[in-house]
Amino acid sequence: MASHLALDWTNVYGVRLLLPFSSDWLRADTTGVVDLWIWAVLALGIGGPFLARLVGSEISSGPTRERHHGSGFAWFALLVVLLYDCGRGVLHTRAVASLAARMYDGTVPLRVAAMPDPVNPLKWRGIVETPGSYVIQDVNLAVDAGSTHASVFHKPDAEPAIDAAHRTATFQEFLRFSQYPLWRVTPYPAVENGRLVEAFDLRFGTPLAPGFVARAVLDSHMQVVESSFHFGAVRPK
Repeated sequence: MASHLALDWTNVYGVRLLLPFSSDWLRADTTGVVDLWIWAVLALGIGGPFLARLVGSEISSGPTRERHHGSGFAWFALLVVLLYDCGRGVLHTRAVASLAARMYDGTVPLRVAAMPDPVNPLKWRGIVETPGSYVIQDVNLAVDAGSTHASVFHKPDAEPAIDAAHRTATFQEFLRFSQYPLWRVTPYPAVENGRLVEAFDLRFGTPLAPGFVARAVLDSHMQVVESSFHFGAVRPK
């Protein structure tokens, strides 16, 4: 149980460890929600005893030896995952430091985050918040401090539509989970003078390729007609 909670804490999704005293999401951002290397090591820990029993069936038998093989592979898997996560933590610190040391459009970042690549521990997806925008900056620690590939998403100006959507239960719950929300306000043709307010969690996608998204439709009186939560792109009705 402890290792399960620890793995949830290390990934970008996070876990609410302090419930029921606090609903804050805690996360280390060192591994992805699905990490292929961890899966491979744990699969070896599960399948190893069966392979060992199959190979050694001619020279060993008995429940004692089988239990010994199983516990040995289990300890091996847990230790490798522990060392792997520690290494990921060191690389994550380096990625965050390289992102924080740079200037973005002539300004110092307010905060930065580094999201892990599912395969390559040296590659990270940086999220940099500045006063007026979010910058998605790829980092490859094997090459340099940061690659030339970056996408800039400007923050919208404050407006009543965002305030109205923010007050809904859907958005309040979403914003407790989302650490880097990017707001977008666009016309909504299905409602007369309607507005569509969306908040994208930049840890899992962008407006170009959405991940977790909260959305609300407002009428001409800035009243919320509907609000919902989605994963991926949603086409207006």
